[in-house]
Amino acid sequence: FFFFNDTATTEIYTEQIVGSVRCVQETDLKELKWDMSILKEFGIPYESLPVIKSCSEKFGTLSVSGLEGISITGNIGDQQAAALGHQVLEVGDSKNTYGSGCFFLMNIGDQLKFSDKGLLTTVLFQLGQNQGIHYAFEGAIESGGIILNWAKDNMNLFQDFQEMDKLIQSVPDNGGVYFVPALTGLFTPHWRTDVSGTIIGLTLHTHKAHLVRSILEAICFRTREVMDAMESETKQKYGSVKVDGGLTQNNLLLQMQADILQKRLLMNNVKDSTSLGAALACLLYTSDAADDLLCVDLGGRRIIKKKK
Repeated sequence: FFFFNDTATTEIYTEQIVGSVRCVQETDLKELKWDMSILKEFGIPYESLPVIKSCSEKFGTLSVSGLEGISITGNIGDQQAAALGHQVLEVGDSKNTYGSGCFFLMNIGDQLKFSDKGLLTTVLFQLGQNQGIHYAFEGAIESGGIILNWAKDNMNLFQDFQEMDKLIQSVPDNGGVYFVPALTGLFTPHWRTDVSGTIIGLTLHTHKAHLVRSILEAICFRTREVMDAMESETKQKYGSVKVDGGLTQNNLLLQMQADILQKRLLMNNVKDSTSLGAALACLLYTSDAADDLLCVDLGGRRIIKKKK
């Protein structure tokens, strides 16, 4: 994310740490510097790029009428902001954001690690210039709300999401039908762009409701694949996952996910974890103490437990 020197601000602007060095080479993530070989390859002058800074620093001062003098003190990527909003502060803490796609991040601490299980390595956050860097494993899941929109708009399987819920609840299970949601390939942990979507298990007893249920379940199974990769990589088992995003308003999805993961799901009462995380990044510039995060009242958490 870049801040540009325009009429809204009065200083030279910098890019925050997460958006600049991500999944490129070890030296980038360790030293948090622009990769000179890549800049040379693309003919990008080093001096044309902004300085890389932490997520909680002073980036500029607004000069917009009515907002003069207000400092910009936080800048953080959307998924990292959601993680911060969930207080993913300890090693092993994780969150999954359910949007058009799904993005699963797990805090792996201050030691840079790379995965051989198909996971990405990224900077999670650095909460101040003199604070330590937190890294994360990331799983990118191509299947989220986009496949539900495909089922509704392209396949006309239901008219709206209320009808979708009624269809799913009209059958006790998927009737042996499974949907592989590779409509744009499969991302983590497979990284296959040459595969396409598949429906298996169709019989004369299959109803539309079974198919619709299998499509919603596909989001949960893809998340399970990423969690399995996380646990295999870290050689640890985890009891819960923090969740957010538009799809978490669907109670059927939440219960399916808890059952398929065999874990508890934790959801903030603050619906927009991304906005909350961005606000916390700003707060930490003034407080200069990551412990303050633990004092922020999230209004309690909703807990979704596995049923079977």
